[in-house]
Amino acid sequence: NSTASTINKAELGITALAQTKSYDGNINVMNPIGYNVTGLVAGENISSVVLKFDTKNAGFNKTVSVSNATGAANTSLSNYNITYSNSTDSTIYTKTLTVTATNQTKTYDGGTGVASNTAFTTSGLVANETISSVTLAYTDKNAGAGNKTIAVTNATGDANTSVTNYLITYVNSTASTITPKSLTVTAGAQTKTYDGTTTVASNTAYNVSGLVGNETISSVVLAYTDKNAGAGNKTIAVTNATGDANTSASNYNIT
Repeated sequence: NSTASTINKAELGITALAQTKSYDGNINVMNPIGYNVTGLVAGENISSVVLKFDTKNAGFNKTVSVSNATGAANTSLSNYNITYSNSTDSTIYTKTLTVTATNQTKTYDGGTGVASNTAFTTSGLVANETISSVTLAYTDKNAGAGNKTIAVTNATGDANTSVTNYLITYVNSTASTITPKSLTVTAGAQTKTYDGTTTVASNTAYNVSGLVGNETISSVVLAYTDKNAGAGNKTIAVTNATGDANTSASNYNIT
C-alpha cells in the first residue's frame, strides 16, 4: 500500500447575505441563517455561522460579517479551505423616538424661557440609552392660562446615545401657562389750586414697581376723587395704565 498519498482540502465559500433591521442598540442580525454556501460535497452541511453587523449604528451600506462556521454532525470543516465573504449592502434603519414637552407654569418675565429644562418625556429609546437634554421654549412671551405652547427641539443624547440612530418626533406642550406678574402703580401726591374739576396738575406723577427688563408704563389716568379744596387729605385715584410699544399691560396683575 501507499502511505504517502494526499487528499487536498476542498474549497468552501460562505457568503453573508444583505440584512435589514431597525436600530436596537446592538450588532446582532435578524436572520441567523442569512448566508449562502458553495463547495460542500454531497450530503454535508453547515449547521451555523456567526453573523454580525460591524457597528450598532443606523446607516445604509452596512457590513455584516460572517465567520466561525460549524459543520453538521456528518461534516468536518477540517476537510475544507473556507473563504468568508461579508455583506456590504445591509441596512440598520433609524428607530422611531418621540420626545414630548410636558406642561409648565411660570410668572411673566418678558422672555420665552421655561421654568424647567427637564420637563419632557421620551418614548422609544432602546435599553440604557438616554436623552440628556432638549431645548424647551414658549412660542411667545405673553401671559396666558392653560393655552400657551412650549416647543421642544434639539434633543441631545448622553455619552451612550447617538440621536442619529433615531427618527425623532417632537410633540409640543399646548396647555402651559404664563401667569401675569404683579405690578404696582402708585399715584404721587400733588397740589393744585381749586378749579372746579377733578383734573390733576401732572399726569406723570406716579411710580411703578414690578416691570420686567426695559418695559415701561407710558401713561395712566390720574384724577382727584372729588373737586373740593382740602389740605393734605385729598385722594388722587390712579387707573388705566397703558404700556409703551414694548409693553403689554395684560401681562401684569396691576395694583
